[in-house]
Amino acid sequence: MAQGPHPVKTTSDPTRVAYDPMPRHWTAFLIAVCLALVFVAGVQAVRCWDIFYHLRLGKYALREGLLRVEVFSQTARGRPYLQCQWLAHILLYLGYVLGGINLLIVAKAAVIALAHAFLLLACFNRTGRAGAASYLAVLVSASALMTRSFVRGEMFSFLLFGITCWAVEAIRLARPRRLWWLLPIFAVWSNVHGAFVGALALLGLEIGGLTIEHWLSERRRSGRWKFLDLPRPLRVAWIVLPLCFLATLCNPFTWRTWRVPFWLFLNPEVKQFIGEWHPPRFGVGFPPSAIPLVALLCVTIIALVWQAIRGRRVRVPDVLRLGAFGYLAFRAERQIPVFGLVCAPVFAAALDRPLKRMCRVLPKRADSYRGLATFLSMAFLFWLGVWPTLSRLGGFGFSRYPGYPFKTAEWLNRHEVRGPVFCEWTYGTFFLWTLDWRANPLCIDGRAEVYGSDLIRQFRLARAARPGWSEKLAAWNVEIVALDITATGVRQLLPELLHASPDWALAYWDETSLVYLRRSAANAPVIAQVGEYRYRPDRKDLFQNVTPDQTAAIAKELYRKLERDPDCYAARMLIAEYHERRGEPETAARQYEAIVRQRPYIGAAWLGLARAFLRMKEYDRAEQAAQNALERHASKGEALRILGNVYHVRGRFKEAVRAYREAARAAPGDWRIYLDLAVTYDSESDVDRTRQALREVLKRNPDCEVARRRLRQLERAGD
Repeated sequence: MAQGPHPVKTTSDPTRVAYDPMPRHWTAFLIAVCLALVFVAGVQAVRCWDIFYHLRLGKYALREGLLRVEVFSQTARGRPYLQCQWLAHILLYLGYVLGGINLLIVAKAAVIALAHAFLLLACFNRTGRAGAASYLAVLVSASALMTRSFVRGEMFSFLLFGITCWAVEAIRLARPRRLWWLLPIFAVWSNVHGAFVGALALLGLEIGGLTIEHWLSERRRSGRWKFLDLPRPLRVAWIVLPLCFLATLCNPFTWRTWRVPFWLFLNPEVKQFIGEWHPPRFGVGFPPSAIPLVALLCVTIIALVWQAIRGRRVRVPDVLRLGAFGYLAFRAERQIPVFGLVCAPVFAAALDRPLKRMCRVLPKRADSYRGLATFLSMAFLFWLGVWPTLSRLGGFGFSRYPGYPFKTAEWLNRHEVRGPVFCEWTYGTFFLWTLDWRANPLCIDGRAEVYGSDLIRQFRLARAARPGWSEKLAAWNVEIVALDITATGVRQLLPELLHASPDWALAYWDETSLVYLRRSAANAPVIAQVGEYRYRPDRKDLFQNVTPDQTAAIAKELYRKLERDPDCYAARMLIAEYHERRGEPETAARQYEAIVRQRPYIGAAWLGLARAFLRMKEYDRAEQAAQNALERHASKGEALRILGNVYHVRGRFKEAVRAYREAARAAPGDWRIYLDLAVTYDSESDVDRTRQALREVLKRNPDCEVARRRLRQLERAGD
């Protein structure tokens, strides 16, 4: 039987190769440490919104059956709906019932670790040994995946992608029996998540690339080619490929399951509206843990090009795999982890020879330990890349960073506020689980495929307060509007218009949300019971350009809010700011201290506490509070400016200058930093630098009379 261009490896254990001196117990140890690292990195607090609709749909599927018509939405009720991920919904809901959210977090970490176990086997199969390149490729893939290690149906796709990568290597290893495992894999996958389309493409690219290589080889050798001349594993693969396609139809919705992933990938409204479908932005906003993947991709491309220049064969399937999945990754940020998973064997194969040559420069007696040293170095780099994510998101329970509106949902349920809800896209997913969907139908939630392009476009226009927004809310019979209090830009316009409208009343707010109720007969008892807030707490200029009477009224409302909700740190922050403006740093410090006792992670509270201590002339405590603010990523420029003020008062002028210079780099537009820097230089009798700093002040604030007067004095003295 004619063989293809690839020599077939017949060894039963690819890790047992003559040139790999690593003892087997060391190999087992390195594999265990590698997977343990991936598991620990995967234990992250829940920060994804989609988990809530997974739980709701899983509960509904167990009690009522699979959804075929939408029932949860106010705007899309009655539309056909394909619950394609029904198996993932049920599994996640059962896990939540059995062990709560923490069990789901541990299960997610275990699934990701198992996915990388299969990926590591695939890399070993590709390189023929348990080398450093395989560990490097797997750890870099895990690093990129940590930005999207969410508790949702996608986590099962990561595992199934790992198994598929391992199974695909059977074609090269002449083990066609392994390919038949793909049939049940795809049958299950089509009921779990829509990424089975990508896995089928991966299988097709591998088979097609190997067939092209064989065709080119046979044409050069004999001038003719027949399909039956293919190696037996490749012929089996061509049989398995259409059977895998048929296996994807083994679900309650048959061929219609294919429509959902293509609609999500190609729909322009989804790409504009949902952040994870945006193309990756290299620079601000790019996930730090995906940077090693980009670096490894560049090195791999260079290695492949150098390999081609040197006359060595470059595998066509590898080029197709890098090109196809690289295109997907550059089209949508959510595809970056899939790219890392699928291309890890390619990375390992391209880097195995260079890394092996680098290791050979070590003495022979160091052979047994060079792999260990290389792995530990890579593990350290992996942890360095993943640690910024883990330091903010690691742990159990729900992460504090997405701003889940738990208190808002609890308030709506406690006061039995009923009626259709217009809210943020992400809030809709959360309220689908936390509110009674029969009493509070939603205008939108995270299931884009339910609403389609038309309703998504209408929601975007209404959320941006475009003309006709009020009529649209009336057409949807909206009684409750829940908006993100931290919204910026054009998203601030709708709260402003709602607040000015006589038809709406601000009935509740906290650190995450603003809740407006329509002044209807159904909501009148609730509004009368809880009262109405006349001032918007989300305004940045709440205490600016207001009369003393208005300032007192704002403070009265804030104290009323704090009396009803003592845990509302947003109200305490505003009260502390009110007392700062009144020149009462002691009272402001008490409010800030109450916040940092409850929530020590809030950098803005530490920053306010540093300001208050500085005005109270408690310099030790001001310095400590400013350091805490810097550690918690508060306004770096202001925190460093406070540190500079403390150093200046204590006569530590050189430290003050360093702090001011760093503050100026962090906040180059803040003229007050340059004024403080000029005062410090003036205290050191450094006339030239004082003049330079004063000129920088006047560039940024031409009306600063103090800087102008002092600069004039220095220039006259110099003359």
